[in-house]
Amino acid sequence: TEVRVEASQDYQSFDPGAGKTPYDSVALVTEQSVSWLDVDQVWRAEVRVECWPGPEVVVPYRFRLQAIGGFVVREGVVPPEEVETFVSCNATAVLFASCREALKQLTMQGPYAAVELPLIFFTVSKAEVPSTVEDPLEP
Repeated sequence: TEVRVEASQDYQSFDPGAGKTPYDSVALVTEQSVSWLDVDQVWRAEVRVECWPGPEVVVPYRFRLQAIGGFVVREGVVPPEEVETFVSCNATAVLFASCREALKQLTMQGPYAAVELPLIFFTVSKAEVPSTVEDPLEP
């Protein structure tokens, strides 16, 4: 697990009435991974959220957060062939929500307005969906 938040000394406040935030022009990097830990009989999920632009970009806060968690899916909650997809979408969403709240709480204590990450959903791309799943949009 990693938490790093750095307030910029060069940041000047922005006009909230302008309709943009200081983060509109920078990339928010999110990465996620899921793996089965046979020894512990749990799913290990990991999420990393980062906004650490170069020194030429001035934002109120640069941040890097990583959360790791262990998750158990009870038998019968989802079919066995869908467990990994279920964990990939839901466990990572739980971890991201934790990162989102931690970042907000940390930046509330700083010199600038709190950073509120957008809500995001982790999904499986259509290419990763097993061919046995029917597409409800296809005739």
